[in-house]
Amino acid sequence: RLSSRLTARVDLTIPETALWEAVHGKTRNMISKARRGGLQVREATAADIRCLPGMIAAPFLKAGRRPPSAEYLMRVAERMTRAGKGSVLMAATDGGQGPALAGAIFLRHRDVSYYWAGGALPEGYDLAASHLVQWEAIERARAAGCVTHDLVMISPASAPGIARFKMRFGAAAVPLRVASLKGLAGRVLMRAGSLASALAAGTRRVP
Repeated sequence: RLSSRLTARVDLTIPETALWEAVHGKTRNMISKARRGGLQVREATAADIRCLPGMIAAPFLKAGRRPPSAEYLMRVAERMTRAGKGSVLMAATDGGQGPALAGAIFLRHRDVSYYWAGGALPEGYDLAASHLVQWEAIERARAAGCVTHDLVMISPASAPGIARFKMRFGAAAVPLRVASLKGLAGRVLMRAGSLASALAAGTRRVP
């Protein structure tokens, strides 16, 4: 089944000054506020990754959606960073040396950076920690040669706050089509795919 969605994309090919100027004034103020509060972004430590699920759960719950399981989030964070296909950034106090207040998982495919999931502790919201994490990810993606930073799907109608947060980083709303498997046919296809993978791996015997 195909459905129409929107995603928010930041063009990283424009000059650095233009990139900053494209950010909404309120968001620029939030980023500056986080820096004035002594926050700095660092690559996540093993301890940071264990704190990440609690941070990520907050925006999901606020939007009335069930967050991904903690185990799943930690496995994605650990495996993708180990494979060099992603990074986990945390905004921490005391110039980046103190406790982390916000964090996010970013994935990369070719020359596109993707914001996969993120969130903050309650005190992190007060210091705009998530804004600083997102902006740092944009700057790092541009420095790494990415041409686009995709903040992934937005839904202005059902989750206006999240959509506003993403769009204010100078993003453009881009339509896309999402494919999903529905109903009995989808379950049969998924089962067939799982069986084929198992047979290929030699974990099941053919009757």
